[in-house]
Amino acid sequence: MRPEPVFYPVVCLITGSTPRGGGVWKDILHGHPRGLLRRDPPLPLMTSALHFLDFQVSPPALRRWREKPLRQHYAFSEDGRPPPRWAGELFVDSGGFALILDPDLDLSPYGIPSRRLAEGILQLQLDLGADRIASLDWPIPPGLAPEEARRRMRRTLEAAVRTGWALAELPPHRRPRWMVPIHGPSPEAAADFARSVLQQLEAEGLLPLVSGLAVGSMVPRRRNGWVGEILAFVRAVRRAAPDGMPLHVFGMTGSIIPFLVREGATSFDSAGYIQNARHLQYVDPETRRLRTLQELAEERRYPCDCPICQGRDPRADWAVLRGKRPGRKSAVYAALALHNLEMDLRLFREALEALRAGSLDAFLQDLPRRFPTLRWPEVDRKAPKGFPIVRPHTPDDFDLRKREWRPAPGKEILLILPCSKEKPYTASRSFRRLWKKVEEELRGQEKRIQVVFLSGLYGPVPLEMAEEEAVTTYDFRLHPADAEGIARAAGRLEAMLHRVGSGFRGMAAFMPSPAYREAARRAARSFPELVIFGSRKELPELLRWLHQQVKEAR
Repeated sequence: MRPEPVFYPVVCLITGSTPRGGGVWKDILHGHPRGLLRRDPPLPLMTSALHFLDFQVSPPALRRWREKPLRQHYAFSEDGRPPPRWAGELFVDSGGFALILDPDLDLSPYGIPSRRLAEGILQLQLDLGADRIASLDWPIPPGLAPEEARRRMRRTLEAAVRTGWALAELPPHRRPRWMVPIHGPSPEAAADFARSVLQQLEAEGLLPLVSGLAVGSMVPRRRNGWVGEILAFVRAVRRAAPDGMPLHVFGMTGSIIPFLVREGATSFDSAGYIQNARHLQYVDPETRRLRTLQELAEERRYPCDCPICQGRDPRADWAVLRGKRPGRKSAVYAALALHNLEMDLRLFREALEALRAGSLDAFLQDLPRRFPTLRWPEVDRKAPKGFPIVRPHTPDDFDLRKREWRPAPGKEILLILPCSKEKPYTASRSFRRLWKKVEEELRGQEKRIQVVFLSGLYGPVPLEMAEEEAVTTYDFRLHPADAEGIARAAGRLEAMLHRVGSGFRGMAAFMPSPAYREAARRAARSFPELVIFGSRKELPELLRWLHQQVKEAR
């Protein structure tokens, strides 16, 4: 008999040196009265073992975090309120995607030696107080070169065996429930991999320690709307797993979850609620369409009766974000995120009730009538052929220092931007939004701007070279803890500025990402005329700077 489905909101718990830090996560976790650590009954939560890397947490600070479980760190009172008494289940994923995107990342300063990554990640999960874990894995995005996909599957299997051996040495009361990640380039390959993993663990005598399987590599498919393909993966792995074995699906959104329940998935996690809030997007309770906060402010109301929206005014929230009213911007973002999560939880609970009542199919059939966006996935278009191939690359595969490149005549202003996961970079949502604002501000004068992207792997990549094969087929993200990678990007950027910097009347870098910002700052030590705008909040200042540069050039 399969367990009842569970929904895990994804959270970040280690965002600074102490749990009292500010920012949006403080409000989401415990600052808001409906914070996730204050719910009764408590919510199960998921976090990534390596999420601290995104917040520049130092090795000494992480050692302090590891001295006791996360629950104990957050059991403190503040502002006269009682402390959170969160007793929900904590699922700690391995965070292996961080190591794929930055293979040279050295975690040894954090107590995770490179030669024992699987064991080091497990010990971190144990120190954080995990009730459930996923062992170290190497995801496989769509279009990954076949030889690289096979290599990643081998490494995931090896890590599973090493994790199993380490778990076997622990006393039973200290063993967390263990979910083994499953990846593959196709549903059939994922199912074959699941069978291979289970056979290998049985041969090693480790199968009794396995609590379930976890289907990974679905996030890129979710972002592209390939729901039908996601369900095909889940269906294939479900058939390959022993009857009754729990099956988790990584990285979903609330809208997909009812269909996953139908396919036999027993747990899911989602960070969509916070990702949408970061873009000021609000899930409409009547249609489940995403609406902007600005749009709601113009309508002068939140169309929702959930506990988060009660007593809030979108006009006031919008004014806070625009700096026209006192208030904490992080509290506005947190309220949007918590509302979005309420909508996902509401849909999940409805699906759960339908499952209990034996009416899940009827519930799913009725969803398109209630929410037009939730059509049956079987009628979705199939994933398009010709998805860009992703191959392993090294920094030598593109190096501007070895190329005869100079800006075209008329390019008087240098604008350096971070690279993006999407390829080419110009196809990314972040670039398209930024460039739209640049065009609106400069009204045809943007042709004077030379755009150069800063790649964590390659250093500077001029816009006109952004569609070269080496640039469109790599997958890399520079982490703040990768000192070698930051130094490489900074050195190559500095070399470019030495060659062509004198030809620009103005130079600026817009770098919201910490690691890329640090690389730009290091290069700017030799070029103080390089102006760095270091956060998304500084976008209006960047636009004003560009406008002034164009004005003075006329």
